[in-house]
Amino acid sequence: MSDFEPSGLEPQIGGEQWRPMLTGYEPSLGGERRFDPNIWGRLIDLRWSSKEALIAGLSPALCELYAGVLVQVLPEGAAFNEHLEGGVVWSGRYTPDQRAAAAQSLGLIGARHGSEFARSLVEPLVGRLVPYEDDVVRVEAARALGLLADERVEKPLIKTIAGGSWRLKMVAIHALGQVGGVGAFSFLTKLQEQGESVNENMAAMEALGMLGVRLGGKHQRRIFDGLMRVFIRGDGPQRCAATRALGALRDARALDPLLQAAIHARGELQCAAVQALGMLADAQAVPPLISILTSSEYHVRQDTANALVRIGQAAIGPSLAVLRHPDAEIRRSVIEVLGKLRAREAVAELIEQVADRHVDVRQAAVNALGMIGAPTAVDALIKALEDPEAIVRKEAAMMLSGFGDERAVGPLCLALWDADMTVRWFAAYTLGTIRDPRAARPLCQVLGDRSENVVRAAADALLRIGDACVPSLVERARIGDPAIRQEALAILERIGTPLSAAALEDFSS
Repeated sequence: MSDFEPSGLEPQIGGEQWRPMLTGYEPSLGGERRFDPNIWGRLIDLRWSSKEALIAGLSPALCELYAGVLVQVLPEGAAFNEHLEGGVVWSGRYTPDQRAAAAQSLGLIGARHGSEFARSLVEPLVGRLVPYEDDVVRVEAARALGLLADERVEKPLIKTIAGGSWRLKMVAIHALGQVGGVGAFSFLTKLQEQGESVNENMAAMEALGMLGVRLGGKHQRRIFDGLMRVFIRGDGPQRCAATRALGALRDARALDPLLQAAIHARGELQCAAVQALGMLADAQAVPPLISILTSSEYHVRQDTANALVRIGQAAIGPSLAVLRHPDAEIRRSVIEVLGKLRAREAVAELIEQVADRHVDVRQAAVNALGMIGAPTAVDALIKALEDPEAIVRKEAAMMLSGFGDERAVGPLCLALWDADMTVRWFAAYTLGTIRDPRAARPLCQVLGDRSENVVRAAADALLRIGDACVPSLVERARIGDPAIRQEALAILERIGTPLSAAALEDFSS
């Protein structure tokens, strides 16, 4: 597997990629501290849904750097026109959505960085729960506080629940279940019994499930007894909430009732029971879940696959046993389970599935092989670059990025001319992770691609390859049109080595 450091500019698998919405007021840093405006644009973009993956790729030092800047964005109406510590230069104001995204990012950074650093983020986030603050900021601040595992947030969250909007109440109740203590137990128990709405009752039950597994002892037993009463006698929505809460509580006594509901119930209650079994993570649930996976409708099948993944290694053998099921959708679901479980014992079977006649199965198999990362899968992934369906070719190009195998360089260079833009984009990105000089000339040719995403990925790949690209970049700058020439020269400047600097000097003379 390759050991490249994520830049935050990697193509995302599935969904739509949002471009960073920069305000023109972004900070710039002096000295040697690295601050990437593209990453910053994503951290303050509420629509950017991949913040957790982005932050996971940042070093601890960068997490501290961005957190220090994000804290400055939080206050309502804060106007900056000053030099702050570390060379940050501010000017302008940030919108409520951007400040809400800053709170969101701080929660994720705090959860990743550890308790000591997370404690320093509590005060600025609690400060955004005040009633006069914009609701979207209050919601994301409450959500972030739930990630910080700090007992000091219990009272501010309870106070927020008492007078917040419906959406804020739901988020704050969930956060209280994540971080609360004995005070939260009393509050949530009362809310479950006397809440103003069914939604509050249900949210309180699910929060109690999370809270009980942390408090343990008599509190966990009391919560279990209360949830079982609702599970047996409650109405439809309340039974579903109690079912999910029993899973979150992780009490072994709930296993048999949950199995019965998963097997015999239908609709939302069956889905809730399957989800709860996944949270309970008991290996005894695997055989019944496999049976449900092979006999249920699509929405239940997806929940069942997720439950098997949560249970873990005990699900691998039974999943392998149904990998050759005649239903393509079931094969696809089982393949997803094996991929997410990183099941190396399934590699040989998955390689065979890359040739399946159904495109969804082939795509799932390619994705699973990439997630598992076994070197024996490289040949199959290279072969998948020739698949008749672009979605499979794209998946293969992306999954090869995790191997750093030089055998893929030639096929990936050919993929730079694929008719599908996403295939070209992922091929360029993956060539950058392999960093083989043989890709320099093909990547330089791609600088003229009609897709900006492909050009950006090719430029990033050339930067990763470094000095080996200099001759090809110079050649491209001499014979390309003005736009390509400008792009090639910009890459030479960004490489920033003596060789690239000399090439720039020769070109301009």
